[in-house]
Amino acid sequence: MSRASWGLSLAVLAAASPVPAGQTADYTRTPVLMVHGWFVSDLAGVATWATMKKNLVEDGWPEEYLDTPSFKDVRGCDPEHAQEIAGWVEALIARTGADRVDILAHSEGALNTLYYLKKLCGVHRVRKVVSLAGAYHGTVVACLDPLSCGAREMCIPSTPDGWKENDVLADLLACDETPGDVLYTTVWSPWDEIIVPPEGGALAGAELIQVQTPFTEHGGILVSDESYGYVRDALLSGGANEDGPGWECLPGCEPPVADAAPEAPDVGEPAGDDLDIAGPDTLDGPKDRPDRGPAEPEVRQADPTAGPDGGTDPGSARDDHGTSGDRGRPVPSLGGCSASGRPTGSAVVWLLVFVGMLFLSLAISRRRNASRRRGMRTGRWVLVAVGVVGCGGGGGSGADERDDGVPGQETRMDSTWNDLPIEIPVDPGPRLDAGVADPPAPEDGHGPSADTAPDPAPDSRPDPGRDPAPDLPHDPGPEDPSSGAEDPAPDTPANPCPRLPAPADRPRKVVVSHPYDADGNPAGSWEVADLSQDGVLVPGGPRFEMGRAAWGEVVFTPDGAIGIAAQDDGTLGVFRVGPDAVEVVHAAFQGSFYAARVVMDSSGEVAWVLDSEWRDIGGGVYRVRIGCDGQVSDEGRIVPAKLPYALEFLPDGSGRAVLAAKDVFEVPEGHDFHLLQWGVGGPDWSGEVPSVLGSASGFPDTDAIIASMAVSPDGRFVLAGDNSLFSGTGDRVAVVEVAGEGLVARQVLAPIEDPVGIAFSPFGDAAIVVSGYGDAIFVVRHDAGDPASPFQVQGEVAYQGKKPALPGQAVLIRRGLLEGRVLVGEVSGVRQVQFAPGAVVTDLGLTSFGAGLQNMVGAVGVQP
Repeated sequence: MSRASWGLSLAVLAAASPVPAGQTADYTRTPVLMVHGWFVSDLAGVATWATMKKNLVEDGWPEEYLDTPSFKDVRGCDPEHAQEIAGWVEALIARTGADRVDILAHSEGALNTLYYLKKLCGVHRVRKVVSLAGAYHGTVVACLDPLSCGAREMCIPSTPDGWKENDVLADLLACDETPGDVLYTTVWSPWDEIIVPPEGGALAGAELIQVQTPFTEHGGILVSDESYGYVRDALLSGGANEDGPGWECLPGCEPPVADAAPEAPDVGEPAGDDLDIAGPDTLDGPKDRPDRGPAEPEVRQADPTAGPDGGTDPGSARDDHGTSGDRGRPVPSLGGCSASGRPTGSAVVWLLVFVGMLFLSLAISRRRNASRRRGMRTGRWVLVAVGVVGCGGGGGSGADERDDGVPGQETRMDSTWNDLPIEIPVDPGPRLDAGVADPPAPEDGHGPSADTAPDPAPDSRPDPGRDPAPDLPHDPGPEDPSSGAEDPAPDTPANPCPRLPAPADRPRKVVVSHPYDADGNPAGSWEVADLSQDGVLVPGGPRFEMGRAAWGEVVFTPDGAIGIAAQDDGTLGVFRVGPDAVEVVHAAFQGSFYAARVVMDSSGEVAWVLDSEWRDIGGGVYRVRIGCDGQVSDEGRIVPAKLPYALEFLPDGSGRAVLAAKDVFEVPEGHDFHLLQWGVGGPDWSGEVPSVLGSASGFPDTDAIIASMAVSPDGRFVLAGDNSLFSGTGDRVAVVEVAGEGLVARQVLAPIEDPVGIAFSPFGDAAIVVSGYGDAIFVVRHDAGDPASPFQVQGEVAYQGKKPALPGQAVLIRRGLLEGRVLVGEVSGVRQVQFAPGAVVTDLGLTSFGAGLQNMVGAVGVQP
């Protein structure tokens, strides 16, 4: 996958205290089966559970009572995984002589375990289930993996109850989320950048525990001392099944016979050391919430130092786990999280991908999470202490007031996401306009014009559950003969406020996001810095509030007046830049898309928004029109596509652009780059629907996830960075040539670790590739005399001072005295790099934006 939010926090790892000497093995304990999640290696069991197993052994569990197997297909389906779990359970019972086992599960392993319990009657063989960052209610990040069955089963759209739109999850969670006379504990972290929304890791009816240590992300939850304390206590004395066993929800599993001889005492549990396995006397309530969300409002924060009696356990080898909270103390609601809760992605994010990150965060215990898609920039301020695909917040017409574009309505309201108290945007109404008058040319916001492009038939229908922009009229229904087609907008009036390019030589404004506050919590803070005509960058300008953006580029209209950024929750942040202040036009504009990237049209009249999801849940390119006052309106999806990651227009004004996507319009999967053609040109061509001129496969496989892309100044070559972890081939950069009316794959530059940013020299003889996890900036030289291999990696830039630290997006200035200047965002500031003729690339050093988490830099943009 690619990068997604800011990833694995070394602060979490460093906070873990050394494990003291262990106790004597206690053979009265219940054996524990440890089930891993989606992974990229058959060493998943060992890599996932090494730290946790070591801690359990040192706290008294016999090593032979702890089983950490790996699935045969680590990215396989629930039914096959459940069968394997059944075999592991029986083998562990046979080996230890126990009547039942406990299951400790992580990520997708929790989902596989639930399938085993409900579909294979595993409830009779399991005493307790403890999950860490469980994928019970799916994750939007899984949609980044188009290859594996396991990811497809977890893929959910970015709607509040997205899991209900996944048939596998809806079926599995129906009637009862905590089946049988099993006690459940769910431990989840609000900093989880892989389970998105992270609250989806909680089960209704279970004991719900929210991790409190900042930056505990998806992999870090496995090695955190705090989370280990919760696991230990849950296995010894915790767990809940608040709404009863619900045998009526398990028609294929007979409940225990009431008059049967009492079950033998729990293997390994001394009398009074655990809650009794609840039988019909204590867990007899009916299951009356068939479609509940992942958790109840009364989430509790557990005290990891608590022993079986609720006080500190003097016999435990561990006595501090980084928290001083009490069991029963309410956990604060996640204010500011959107209904989708979406991140890093990028996101995504994704990838996504969401497990490659796990592999690196555990096996390498530093760096990578994976998924640099909106919400998902699997970033790592790993060596620095920061991680999470946080939830963005708010909408508004100003920095201090929020609105979602619906006159007379509040933007946000206190509500719940699947029973968890958070803030969600007010629903503007049904998917198709309710009470909105139809315009002369109705459109559904998705399909291209029937008159100008091939009909992407099944994909032009409105996407269920995806709310359109509040002010976007939609057709009244399928009975309208024009339903599903867009008006090519021949009647669109000329822009009354043409956005002519500002002078090339002038002071510019640089805008950056600060995705964390001083305590490390997700934040939506933004800052303006001044960039002088001679390139001196001075931070400390006005600050304003929009949604959160952990990564990405802020794009500007040609006059530099309006800035737009894709935010972690899929909304757009829109602002107007004045001489001394910034006016927020939309703090969080929610369109019919989930914004991953924004590309500004050269006219400044429209922006192109990429929704980097699967086509059937909204993936594609959307057109957003920009008004004279900066207000934007969603004109719908004009290019349906699967997993579109990047869009770059050729600089010749021809209306041609290269789109990186798995498919587009009628072009099936198999090619990952597509040359699109809009109209001949002129003021209205951006209102048309493009056609596909040609497609090509830039990579030798179908595993690529594009993190960055750039077009050469002559429009001849495209460089695209792949930082997918699916293929196992390593990160790389594809070189694709625009040849006439088609595309030709020329070469692949490898290995280049995590190529998250690419910028071409305006002189055409070089490019730079920013390596996020490699903490490097590479120079790529263009050799026009070698048509077969026109690009070669020369090596790293000679840095001024320290090497880059988690560098990200590369933003190029193309005009004036600063032509060839590139701004690269890093953890603590913005680095400037300068192109010069002759493939010369000079590092000009880093400008710090200040110490502290609140000054870390996420998204970056500069006026053109």
